[in-house]
Amino acid sequence: MEYSSGAVVFYIENDVTYFVMIQELSGNWGFPKGHCEGTETLKETAVREIQEEIDAEVTFPIPFERTIKYVLYEQQTEKEVTYYLAQTSTRKFTKADDILDLQVCPYSEADQLLGFTDLKTILRDAYQEIARQKRRLV
Repeated sequence: MEYSSGAVVFYIENDVTYFVMIQELSGNWGFPKGHCEGTETLKETAVREIQEEIDAEVTFPIPFERTIKYVLYEQQTEKEVTYYLAQTSTRKFTKADDILDLQVCPYSEADQLLGFTDLKTILRDAYQEIARQKRRLV
């Protein structure tokens, strides 16, 4: 089993919620994430990966944790990825060299980028949770 962690990174501007989406080397769109290293907790891994992949500082203002499992068929490896909901005040992002592209977009556009149902569900759940708590997040 391989363990990774990451986050749905967002910010709110002019009452619109924006999500930071990354395109991996595989061509798939998703959220910043990566492998756990050493004795890192899942949340520590998420913070480090966000910093490395998009150069952003984040907070975790909403209790939100979703875990998905899948098999990397080319490697025959089971993978478990835990995602958190991370807010940033950063507005300029710098993508890492191992990221093909980075886009910042509102929910409907972010949803269109995603190809996997599990990630679409995580994005939808995150968006709904942000909407429920938006007053205290702004």
